[in-house]
Amino acid sequence: MGAGRARERQKRKKLKKTKKIEKKKLSQGVSFAALAAVSGAVPSEVAKGFFVPRLPRGELATAVAIVGATVMPHNLYLHSALVSGQRAR
Repeated sequence: MGAGRARERQKRKKLKKTKKIEKKKLSQGVSFAALAAVSGAVPSEVAKGFFVPRLPRGELATAVAIVGATVMPHNLYLHSALVSGQRAR
């Protein structure tokens, strides 16, 4: 009986987490659509750029910098969390 309840509790927890992720993704989609509408961008160009991304000449360094600025703090945070439990030798 205890194992059945634990499984059911795990299922509810997983479902709750999934719904939370769905809400975040929905809010991201709504925000993207709202910003695209407010910016006055041509909808067909936005759709084309969404499915077939392009990068203007000379903008590779900017794109790499944006990706690096996004990934590096996450890496730093993850690394500090992993080593915080280790003792110095």
